[in-house]
Amino acid sequence: MYFCTKFKLFIMLQQYKHNDQQIAIFADIHGEFELLISKLKNTNSLNNSILICAGDIGVGFKNIEYYNKIFSTLNTVLLKMNSVLYCIRGNHDDPSYFNDNTINKSNVKLIKDYSVISVGDKNILCIGGAVSIDRKYRISNYQRRLDSYMLLMQSTLDDAMEHIFRSYWENELPQYNEEKLNELLVNGINISFVVTHTSPSFCYKNDKNGIEYWINNDSKLNDDLIYERNQLDLILNKLIEDGHIIEKWVYGHFHGHNEEEHDNIKYIALYNSDYIFDYHIL
Repeated sequence: MYFCTKFKLFIMLQQYKHNDQQIAIFADIHGEFELLISKLKNTNSLNNSILICAGDIGVGFKNIEYYNKIFSTLNTVLLKMNSVLYCIRGNHDDPSYFNDNTINKSNVKLIKDYSVISVGDKNILCIGGAVSIDRKYRISNYQRRLDSYMLLMQSTLDDAMEHIFRSYWENELPQYNEEKLNELLVNGINISFVVTHTSPSFCYKNDKNGIEYWINNDSKLNDDLIYERNQLDLILNKLIEDGHIIEKWVYGHFHGHNEEEHDNIKYIALYNSDYIFDYHIL
């Protein structure tokens, strides 16, 4: 929805603006916040930077008090570095943390899908979400833990749900949002870089090797994996149709580093940073 006056169009997209400085992207911390803090403290090349985590930072697995404490510590580290960290949602993140400003520190922000980070004259479109291939296990394990808690504590289901935290969220998939992309066009926001959790269908990793077990045990998984990647295809095609000149598309999710080029766009997949702190400088 647009709110117009004669002279100005007010957009619903969230935009974060910075002066020109270094931009670095990493992905998939999976809740290893102490490791991330250590890596940042010992990586001087990331001082004075805009940092983006391309999903799976790992929020929702513990209570809000834990996250407020750990993100406050992380915020202090980033203040000393003169750096700001933006995080997009992965499939191993509770989406609500990214939609209601649950974590919104001065130098750490969990941002909504289709947010734009503007650094100097560079505009970066950020979109999260992907499919959890082990979702059936995560759902059944959550139910087992709830049942065990209720039996042990003689509690109600509501009480158990306050103490046993999820590891899977149904609304994890990325979504093509034409209205949001139209807002870029009508407001003259030219996108040069895209950061997502997963990737378009033709990019690494575009085979099903290694996940046959999960596909065989989840009748809807293969269709959802196809849907996931098709959503990113739609986003890419819309950006191209609208005249955006994309230089790079950076993503995580697949836990491997890969670089390839298609139609003058460089696609960069990053290792999971709880294994290798693999960051890319735009």
